[in-house]
Amino acid sequence: MSASDLRCLNAYYMVPRPVYIVSVEHGGRVNVFPMDLVGRLTSGEFLFALRATSPSIELIEQSGRVAMSAAPAPLLGAVYDIGRQHGLTSIDVSALPFGVRSSPVFGLPVLAADGLVREISVRAVHRVGSHVLFVGEIENEAGRTVDQLAHMSAMYAEWLSSVGRPQRVLA
Repeated sequence: MSASDLRCLNAYYMVPRPVYIVSVEHGGRVNVFPMDLVGRLTSGEFLFALRATSPSIELIEQSGRVAMSAAPAPLLGAVYDIGRQHGLTSIDVSALPFGVRSSPVFGLPVLAADGLVREISVRAVHRVGSHVLFVGEIENEAGRTVDQLAHMSAMYAEWLSSVGRPQRVLA
C-alpha cells in the first residue's frame, strides 16, 4: 500500500465504521460475512462495497438483495471467524457460530438475537478500483443494537487516548 493510500485509509477509519453481518442467497448458494464499508446517503440510498475478488459479488448481483445484521460487540470472535468466508462461494448456514433466523422481507439469514436488521434491494453496481460499490434502497429496517462492533484507525484511537478520550478496545 502506498503512503498516500495508507493516509487515506487512516482518514477513512478516523470515524468508527460499524460492522455488519451481511447475508446473500441466490440459486441455492448462500454466504454470510462481515462488512464495514457501508453507509447511508442523505438522499436515502444505502451504499456498501466489497473487494472485487469476493465471490459474493456474483450472488449479490444475481439476487439484487442483501440483509445486514448489526454485529454486536460481544460477538467479536465469531464475527472475525466468519470473515474467512469472504472467499467462499457458498456456506452451510447451520455451521455458523451464532444463531440465525429469517429476515422478514427477503427470508435471508440474520442474527437470531434482537438487534438492528436492514434489508436492502440493490439498484446499481459500480466497479471502482479494487472494490465493487453497490447502491441500494432500504426495504426494511428494524431493531437496535446497543453495543455494536466498529472498526477505527489504531493511530486515531491512540491519539484519542492521549487527549483523554479513550475508546473501548476489544481484542
